[in-house]
Amino acid sequence: DLVVNNNNASLGVFRNHSVENLHNHFLRVKLKGTQANPDAIGAKVYLYQKGNMQYLQQMPNRGFQSSSDLNLVFGLGNNPQIDSVIVIWPDDKMQSFTNIKANTELKLDYITAKKQWKMPLSPRKDYPFEQLTDRIKLDFLHEENNFVDYNRDGLLKQMYSTQGPALAVADINGDGLDDVYIGGGSGKRRALFAQQTDGTFSEISKTSFGSPATADETAATFFDADGDKDLDLYVVTGGNEFMTGGAILADMLYLNDGKGNFILSQGIPNVFENGSCVAAADFDHDGDIDLFVGTRMISGKYGLNPRSYLLQNDGKGNFKDVTKEIMPNNSLGMVTDASFEDLNKDGYPELIVVGDWMPIVILQNQKGKFPQALNKPIEYSNGWWNALEPADIDGDGDIDFIVGNLGKNSKLQCSEKEPAELYINDFDRNGSVEQIITCYNPDGKTYPMVLKPDLQKVLPVIKKRFIRHEDYGGKSIEDIFTQEQMEGVQKKTVYQSNSSLLINNGQGEFTLQALPLAAQFSPIFGIVVTDYDKDKKLDILLTGNFFDVLPEMGRFDANHGLVLRGLGNNVKGQLEFEVLKASQSGFSVNGQVRKMHKARSIKGKELFILAKNKDKVQVLGLN
Repeated sequence: DLVVNNNNASLGVFRNHSVENLHNHFLRVKLKGTQANPDAIGAKVYLYQKGNMQYLQQMPNRGFQSSSDLNLVFGLGNNPQIDSVIVIWPDDKMQSFTNIKANTELKLDYITAKKQWKMPLSPRKDYPFEQLTDRIKLDFLHEENNFVDYNRDGLLKQMYSTQGPALAVADINGDGLDDVYIGGGSGKRRALFAQQTDGTFSEISKTSFGSPATADETAATFFDADGDKDLDLYVVTGGNEFMTGGAILADMLYLNDGKGNFILSQGIPNVFENGSCVAAADFDHDGDIDLFVGTRMISGKYGLNPRSYLLQNDGKGNFKDVTKEIMPNNSLGMVTDASFEDLNKDGYPELIVVGDWMPIVILQNQKGKFPQALNKPIEYSNGWWNALEPADIDGDGDIDFIVGNLGKNSKLQCSEKEPAELYINDFDRNGSVEQIITCYNPDGKTYPMVLKPDLQKVLPVIKKRFIRHEDYGGKSIEDIFTQEQMEGVQKKTVYQSNSSLLINNGQGEFTLQALPLAAQFSPIFGIVVTDYDKDKKLDILLTGNFFDVLPEMGRFDANHGLVLRGLGNNVKGQLEFEVLKASQSGFSVNGQVRKMHKARSIKGKELFILAKNKDKVQVLGLN
């Protein structure tokens, strides 16, 4: 039946007489979900009849304060014969049913579901990529602690306490096979896995890594810290729940004994930051490996620039903080990723840094020091960057970069002429920092991206000026705050939301080229460059997604594993790619991928390790 709610009028109720008058048939489906989701919101039900299929999803919401019946009703017309009914529950458990009578109610209970639904691939069997997770036995589930950023930082649009897990891949015992370290959430499991001669993985070094992580482990890298020709491990800690400067945020260096056993070192200075990344290179050209450690944000003060670190190695695994001497301009921003690459081929690697509300920064290495950025900055490169991957993607002999951004599938829209802006200040002078994002509307004006109830909850001072919603609507940030309240504001700008190629012309100049539209559907965090089809043109694998955002923004979940097959340059001299979806390539990925790395396996086989937030590690390989 149909109930219509009318503005300023009585509601209408319409009785459905199709069964009585037309003798049509139906099937009513009633779903019983889990304790946390009793109505099974999000469940999908498919009904099949002689070559025809009907589909309904349990999504009863119909606009503001409106809902539909929680029973799903399929109209069968004059055909009462039902071949089958399939239900896919919100967590991808599934059931199928046959011998169902029309004109009845079918009750389905999640607790009886035993099968697992998997994304159907096309009939081809020669996919370039194959799923290896079960076969490889890299058994790790990342878990998070229970912290809700919005309870403390009421104006954030997403959570910044869920940036893990860390992932590092390298051959730690010299057997020619790559091994894997996966970081844990605060108080949760972390693990080091050694690859066996049969290609499976086994957990090792439980003495060092058997205890839970202290803070969130957000990044890690293997490198030779003490010059003994084996690979040691640096682990970056972070998490917005832990305040900057607290000892719980101490980064860790583990030294390898050459056999894959690791011992915690005391050879690093105190780095008590909400960290995001680590890059290793001999930046001072003295024969040992130094580090750059990037900081994601100042916990509780999103928007303000944190401090990042340059750590200089003495050759024996003892590191000194030389940031002030070597990189005087340390106000880089909210760094998310970094890489050392020798761009001018003088033997000294440049430092390339990307971040949130940041331009792409290339710091020139002048014989071991980084006094300034690139002479010609990359115009309009300010973005919400998440990841950076170096590669000679155009095959001209110099290093380019693939850079993961937020993408275009978001309420946060920006352009060179109409940028998004972030205003950071203690507007009410109470000692806490507030953040307000503004974006342009189609009317050509910029407005705050915050609802009145949310803003006045954090800043009650605005209640007196804006009693009604209509008083608040249509106001710019300058209208909302007085000149006195705006004093001390820091403003950041974003012009670019496309995940992109950063093309190097070999002469110190770089150009951004947006990746194909399919790469813009969701934030990109995982980037791997390979030549999977052996055609001597590099291909790009992209993964990402981010779920922990406010409902008003909508969670980012549209990346299911994307392959960009390199085709070379087009007539305009720009790189072209063929977009291969998961159903075409076999590179099928769900969940929130935070890190993705290549790994060498038996017989030189290439593996792709995907570390996911609040999910199991996934492994894919080449057929």
